[in-house]
Amino acid sequence: MPDTTLKTHPGEFTCLAFSLDGTRIYTGEKENVLRAWELTKDDRGGATDIESNGGINCVAASVDCWLAASGDGVVRRYKKHETLLEGVVAAGALSARCVAVNPSSKFAAVGSDDLFLILVDLNDTLNLQKVEAHRKAMRQITWHPKEHLLTTSGCDGEIIVWDTSDKTPTKLQHLPLLPTITDTTIKEFLFDCSAVWHPSGDYFFVASRSRSVVSVRRSDWKEDRTYVNTKRSGPVTALAVSPNGAYLATSNQSKPPAIDIWDIASHKIIISHDSQTPNSGFVHRLAFSPIANLLAWVMSDGTFEILPDAIPKSHPDPIAPVVVVPVAKKLPEKAMDEVLTDFNALNDLVDDGDDTEDGPAPIDVDLEETDDEDDNENRIREMGKLSFLTCDSDSYAFVVNVTKAQPPFQPGETPLSQTKRFLTINGLGYIESTAVPALAEEQEHKFIEVKLFNESKRKSIKFRDDVGYNLGYLGERGVVFGSSSEPSQVLFKPYLEDSALSDWTYTPSSHILGITAGGFPPRGSTRNANDTDVDGFGNVVVATVDGALIFLSGTGRERRIIGLGGDVVTMVAGHEWVFVVHRAGSTTIDGFQNLSYSLINFEDFSVRQRGFLPLPKKATLKWVGITEEGAPAMFDTTGRIHVLTKFRVPHHASWARIMDTERLERKKGKDESYWPISIFGSTLLCFILKAGLFPSFGQDPYPKNPLPPPQELPIEMPFTSENRAEEKLERNAILVEIMRDGLDDELTSAEITKAEQSMDKDLVLLIQGACKLNQTARAIELAKLIHNPLFLDSVIKIAHFYKFEGLMEKIQALKSIREVEEEDRLVLAREKRRQWTRQDPLPRPLADHGYASSSAPTNAFQNFAPPPAISRPGLAPAIPVKETTRFAALMDDPAAFVPETKRKRDDLEDFSSSQDIAMPPPKQKVNPFARKNGTDAKRNPFGTKGSSNRIEKSDSFFEKVDAAEDAPKTKRGPKAKEKKEGPKQTTLFGMLSSSRKSKLSESETAVESQDSDVSMLDASSVIESQPDLPEEWEETQPIDME
Repeated sequence: MPDTTLKTHPGEFTCLAFSLDGTRIYTGEKENVLRAWELTKDDRGGATDIESNGGINCVAASVDCWLAASGDGVVRRYKKHETLLEGVVAAGALSARCVAVNPSSKFAAVGSDDLFLILVDLNDTLNLQKVEAHRKAMRQITWHPKEHLLTTSGCDGEIIVWDTSDKTPTKLQHLPLLPTITDTTIKEFLFDCSAVWHPSGDYFFVASRSRSVVSVRRSDWKEDRTYVNTKRSGPVTALAVSPNGAYLATSNQSKPPAIDIWDIASHKIIISHDSQTPNSGFVHRLAFSPIANLLAWVMSDGTFEILPDAIPKSHPDPIAPVVVVPVAKKLPEKAMDEVLTDFNALNDLVDDGDDTEDGPAPIDVDLEETDDEDDNENRIREMGKLSFLTCDSDSYAFVVNVTKAQPPFQPGETPLSQTKRFLTINGLGYIESTAVPALAEEQEHKFIEVKLFNESKRKSIKFRDDVGYNLGYLGERGVVFGSSSEPSQVLFKPYLEDSALSDWTYTPSSHILGITAGGFPPRGSTRNANDTDVDGFGNVVVATVDGALIFLSGTGRERRIIGLGGDVVTMVAGHEWVFVVHRAGSTTIDGFQNLSYSLINFEDFSVRQRGFLPLPKKATLKWVGITEEGAPAMFDTTGRIHVLTKFRVPHHASWARIMDTERLERKKGKDESYWPISIFGSTLLCFILKAGLFPSFGQDPYPKNPLPPPQELPIEMPFTSENRAEEKLERNAILVEIMRDGLDDELTSAEITKAEQSMDKDLVLLIQGACKLNQTARAIELAKLIHNPLFLDSVIKIAHFYKFEGLMEKIQALKSIREVEEEDRLVLAREKRRQWTRQDPLPRPLADHGYASSSAPTNAFQNFAPPPAISRPGLAPAIPVKETTRFAALMDDPAAFVPETKRKRDDLEDFSSSQDIAMPPPKQKVNPFARKNGTDAKRNPFGTKGSSNRIEKSDSFFEKVDAAEDAPKTKRGPKAKEKKEGPKQTTLFGMLSSSRKSKLSESETAVESQDSDVSMLDASSVIESQPDLPEEWEETQPIDME
C-alpha cells in the first residue's frame, strides 16, 4: 500500500468530517487546532490551521458552512471552503460534545454535558429548541438521511430516536445498545458510538456493547444482523458506511490498528487495511469520501490517514449506484385477479415455446405483442407483481411478493426501553426485567422483579438473572421464565414464602419459542405450601422451534410432547386448557397471516376446538388472553377484539366480535391507542396510550416504565344500530351463553339468573318501543326471548295499553307454554350439555355377543344361527304389572289369545276347580254402574255399539260368577290351617292356593258394568271382603305361576 500518512500536531484526540462536495476534510484537535485539508487530484493536499478557543470535540459540514463544537461550550460557524469565522451557533456553560447538520442544511443539533438537546435554525440562531435528553452526557448525534428523525447517543448506554417534525422534538424510542460510560476522561469515551444510517434509511449500524456491529431496523427498532470479525480482539471503535450503501468499514481496538471492509449484501469481509503507524493507538473516526473511492480516518494520538482505492477494483466503486435486482412491490388492492391472469398468460406463452436442442427455449414474455423483451419485463415489474431472477442459463423463475410472517411473541410483552422491559403484563400483574451494566467487579446481568396487583393471595418475586431470561408468564399457581438463547432453559417459581425448595428448571432439546402456565385459581393464599397440596402447582407448556408442545406438571414432571405441525406464534393457558396460536403453512400472497388456533385440554390432551383466527388482511395479532369466564380472546392491530363462544361444545366454537376500539365514542377527536390487559364481564381493562409518547409510523405502541394506571373501558359491540339497548341485550346473551356452558349438573346459577332478569327488563323496554312504533312482529320476536314467564304479564299490559288484541292473545298463549316448559327448558339445556360431553362406548368384537359357544367351531361361515337379540330397554314396550298387595282390587284379567297349539284343559281340572269355589252372596248394595232391568241402552251416554270383531270372554267364567252370587251366605268359620299344595294352571282362581281360594270366594262379588266386559267391584265390598292373610304374607309377595 502506498504511503498515505499525513501527520498532524501531536495530540490525544482528533475529529473528522468531509465537506459535502468532497473537496475538503475538516479535522479537529484537543489542542485548540482546526485543520481544513484541501484534496487535489492525487488525493493529497495542504492544511490550513485555524485557532479556536477550547479543545475541538466535533466538526460537521453543511452546504454553505461547517461547524465546530469545542470544550468551552461554544459551537462556531465557519464559511465554506474558507477559514473565516462567521459566528456562533450555540453557546453553553458546559462542554459541547457533538454537533450534526440535517440533510437539508437548515438545522443543527447540539449535544453537551448539560443533558439537553438543542436544535438551532442555521438561518436564525435565535430560533432554537431545548429539550431534556439523556441522563448523562451526550456523545454523538446523527440525522436520518430522508426523514425528520434524529438519533442521539449518551453515556447512559442508550440511543434515543427523536421525531423533529413538530416544533418540539419528541422521543420515539429508547434503545439500550451501548456500554455505559461513567467517566468522560477514559479512552472508551472516545469510541464512536453514533448510529450510522444506511443511505436508504431502512436501518442503521451501531457498535453495541457486545463488541460487535449490529444493524437496527427502522420499521420496528429491533436488531437485524450482526457483524463480528472473530480475528479481531477488543471492542469496535469506529465505523462508516459508503455513499452507495454497499460497504461498511469497521475498526477494532487491536494491535496493529486495522480497518475491515464488509460487503453489506453478502455479510462478508472483502478486504482489510492495516494502519501505517502500528503504534499510533486506535482508530476512533472513519469516513468515506462522497465523490471518490477514498477512505479517511483519525486515531487517538492525532494521526490522520487517507487511503485511496480503499475498495478493490474487482468490486463496484463505493460511489457508483448499486445495481439492485428489482424486488416485488406490495400488491395493490385489486391486483390479485391481475396476478392470476398474468400467470395464465405467461404459462400459455411458455407452453407455446419450442424446445431447442440445447434445452428449453428462452421465455419470451410478450404481453403487448411486441418483440422487445426488456419492455415486457419492465412492464411486469412496474405492475409490482412479478420480478425475474435468473436461475440458470436455460430458465427463469418468477418471484411473488408474499406477506411477512409475524414472529413469535409472549402475550403482554414489550420491547426494551432504556434498561427495562416487561416480559409480560396480564390481569395478575407484570414481570419487569432490568439490565444491569457490567462493572469492574461483576459481569453484565439482569434483575427480574414480579409485581402483582393483589399481593394478599400471592407473593411477589425478585431475583438476579444470570441466565438471560427473555420470556415470562404469570400463572395462577406460579411464574414461569424462559431463555430462548443457547442453551434454552425454563424456570418455574411458585408463589410461596420459601419458593427455593419448590423451584425447578427444565432444559428442552431445542430453542424455546413460547411458554405459559395454567391452573385453577387459589381459594386462599398461596404463600403457605399447605394451601396448594390438593390443587398442586398447575401445568406448564413449552413451545419449541421444532413444532413441539411440551406439557409439564407444576412440579416439573414431563407429561406429554405433542407434535403441533406448525410454527407457534403465541399461547395462553386457562384453568383446564391451553390456547395455542400457530401457523400451519406460510402466509398468503394477498396479505393474510394464515394463523390457526388449537384448544388443548390439560387432563387428557384432547383438542377441544381448532380453527382459524379472524385476522383481516394486512393485520397482525397483538394480544391474546382469557376472559374472567374462561373464554379465549384476541386483539389485532386493527383494534378489534374477538371472543371465542361455545368453546366447551366440540366443533361449535365461533369468534364473536365484541369491540372495535377504532369506533369508540371516546376516541373521536383523540389520537390514542389501547393496550389490553384482561377482560372481565362487559369491561376491558387496558392501558390507554396517549399520542406523542409513542411513534405513529408503522410500529406498535407499547406501555413503558413507569406503567400508566390501568383503566376500565365498557365493552360495546360494533353494531350500526343506534339503539344501545339492543347492543346490550346481545352482549349479555353472549355472556350468559358462556356461563351456562360452564355449568355441570346445576340447572342454573345466581349469576345466570341475575343476568337473565336484567335481560328480561331490557326486553320489556324494547317491546314497549316496538309497540309504540306499531311493530307487532318485532314485539312478538322479542317476547319469545324472555326467560321468566312473569315478565310476560308486563308485555300483556303493554299490548292492552296500545290496544293490540291480537298481540295480547299471542302473548297469553306464549305465557301458557312457558309456564309449563320453564323447568323443561333448564333440564333440556343440562341434558344437551351432558350429551356433548358423553363419550361413545368402545366397539366390542362379535364373539362377546354370544354368536357361538366356546365349544362351537370358530369359523364364522359354519354358523347359520340367527344373531341374538340385543337388549334395548329404552325401546321396549310398556308391560302391565299385576298388583299383588293386599290393598289391590281383585279384578278380572281380560281374556288372552290362546293359540291352537296350547294343550286342552282337562274337564276334571275344570270341575275340581269349580267345586272349590263356594262364595256366599254379598250384602245387597246399590251399584251405581250396574245396568238396571228394563232400561233402554240408548239412555246410557257411555254405551258403545257392539262390534263383530270384539273378543268375547268364555261363558264358563261368567257362569261361575253367577253361581257364586246365588250361593247362600254362610258364616265365616274359624281360621283353618292352609294346605301346602302346588299351584296348578287351571282357571284364574285356580292360580291361588286352596286356602286363599276359599277365603276369596267368600268376599268376591261380581258386578255388571255398562255394556262392558270388565267386572267392577264396589269399594266398600272390596274392603269388607279382604281376606285374613297369614303373618308371613308380604305386600309385594309374588304369585307362584308354576
